[in-house]
Amino acid sequence: MKKFLSIILAMMMILSTFTFVMADDGIKITIDGEAKTFDVMPQIIDGRTLVPMRAIFESLGAEVGWDDATKTATGKTATTTVSLTIDKKAAKVNNKVIALDVAAQIIEGRTMVPARFVAESLGCKVDWDGNTKTVIISKDAGNTEETPKTEAPAPVEGTKLAVVSFENNSPAPSTAINFWGKTADNKNINNSFAYVNYSDVASIGKPNSDDDFGNSLVKADVSLGKDASVKGIYEGRVNDIPAEMMNFKEGRKYTMYMWVYLAETANGGNSAKVSFRAYANTNADGFKSAKTLTFKKGEWTRLQIEFTAKAEHEGATTGVRMTFTPVAEGDFPTVMYFDNLTFVGDPEGTSAPAPATKEEEKKEETKTEAPAPSVGTEKILDPTLPQTGTVIITQKDLLTAVNNKTTKEVDGALQVTVSPKPSSDTGVTAMSKTAISGLIKQGNVYMLTFKARLISGDPYIKAYVQGNDTANYAKSVFAATSYDKEWTTCYMPFVGRKEDMVAFGFRFGGAEHVSEIKDLQIIDYGTSVKVTDLPHTYIVVGNTSVSGVKLQ
Repeated sequence: MKKFLSIILAMMMILSTFTFVMADDGIKITIDGEAKTFDVMPQIIDGRTLVPMRAIFESLGAEVGWDDATKTATGKTATTTVSLTIDKKAAKVNNKVIALDVAAQIIEGRTMVPARFVAESLGCKVDWDGNTKTVIISKDAGNTEETPKTEAPAPVEGTKLAVVSFENNSPAPSTAINFWGKTADNKNINNSFAYVNYSDVASIGKPNSDDDFGNSLVKADVSLGKDASVKGIYEGRVNDIPAEMMNFKEGRKYTMYMWVYLAETANGGNSAKVSFRAYANTNADGFKSAKTLTFKKGEWTRLQIEFTAKAEHEGATTGVRMTFTPVAEGDFPTVMYFDNLTFVGDPEGTSAPAPATKEEEKKEETKTEAPAPSVGTEKILDPTLPQTGTVIITQKDLLTAVNNKTTKEVDGALQVTVSPKPSSDTGVTAMSKTAISGLIKQGNVYMLTFKARLISGDPYIKAYVQGNDTANYAKSVFAATSYDKEWTTCYMPFVGRKEDMVAFGFRFGGAEHVSEIKDLQIIDYGTSVKVTDLPHTYIVVGNTSVSGVKLQ
């Protein structure tokens, strides 16, 4: 009898194994109607369909990552990051922990992940057809996808808060711009771009719009990079438009738009896709609203999206982030042009104002463009300094950083209020909106000088003169200075670096205080004086560096 029961149990185990395998072999996956095949086909574990991690992430347009130390798989798009750890029934979606019914696991040498969870986390719609045993995934369920029209779009109502026009080979008032390429083995690498003039690319012309496009635009081109294995442009960013320009307010709506022109693709395709959105500070999730749009080769397309600010966005910098994917297999964009990243909103009221007239628009654009410095129009104010130099930056250039919240203009001085002390000295800053690109020459000696006084609290003023991301944010000056409750003259000399310095300003958030700065000047002495012959009031606080000056 026992022998008979043993045989029955063995047969049941064998049959259950056959049933498991047959059920797995019968599972199908379609994405936007296209049947997918994988080297390890879907498996049903505890009632959930598991699929190969890399195949599902890439099919849904996500960048794939793997941390071997923690056995964690990640999939990243412009708006979402999904991470799953082998044998753990918890995953993260944009750092939010989500409980899983079944953990990711290794099967036949492949990392297998729950298909429904991954797809829905990336904004897709997932259905199940029990008759055909098919998992049906639709990618366009989460983001709104539009087919662009070739005619000129209707004007956007509201005030232009910031316009990045790329004039003077600069992304001002943004601090940085970059594009990334994707290699044949799906790795992202930093990729080159260039500023060009419309006269250099006359064949594409300017967009069909009333916007003022000036003379310059940005060209993203994989051929400009050093790595020949790059198969296309994958991601692009324009970063850190100052918070005071945007003045985000909870509940208010804003519109962001940017023009893009697709010139070439890797395999000669005629279109590409882009997922784009605004962001806040360094938080990739700052604004969750994203839009996916197909744009055609040989046409200017306006990428445009509306978003609503929340309380946590107040005081935040912003910019645009874009992720590009091919429409057909391998058709990554390889050459694109970009111009006029524009943010529109209502800086004062709760509803959008009436559409501006052409004259008003011109005035607003003039107002928001980075002003040019008044080089050589002001004499050196400090009689103790050599009078042979040329003043290239003045107090009025610093006052462009006034936001009437943490920084105000008081009788010509910049007054800053830090209360309470933020977690970082970047919590309260003042960055000049004056375009200084090209002013700081390699090897020349410069003096940044100003008067400062402490109204209350503890003193903290840290100055910086720096490049953008193409220069790896190289800094000629990144240092604090000493001052007290009486007007104190501060001296911060430096030597020009080979990298282009595109921004200057101050960090104030290292202490709780009220301070004022007046009579600021940056003086260009050329090579007529030695930097070691000039006075300085530098103090070393944390990460500190000054070009040409040895700090104790």
